[in-house]
Amino acid sequence: MNDKLKETAWDAEKAAWEAANDVSKSAWAAYVSARAAWGAADAAAKYAEWTARAAWDAAEAARDAMDVAREKS
Repeated sequence: MNDKLKETAWDAEKAAWEAANDVSKSAWAAYVSARAAWGAADAAAKYAEWTARAAWDAAEAARDAMDVAREKS
């Protein structure tokens, strides 16, 4: 009977360990997914910033060109 109790306890411990391992893997997957989403959002924000800066620079260049054209006329 003692061996049967030890085996049952071992099975319960093994099941608990496997459940904890599954939770850990799920938590890690959620963390990795969150980091990937953050990375994508950060990249999109940087792209939007660069695009806006490029548009601003183009607008300034156009304004400067118009100023030069006015001065020449």
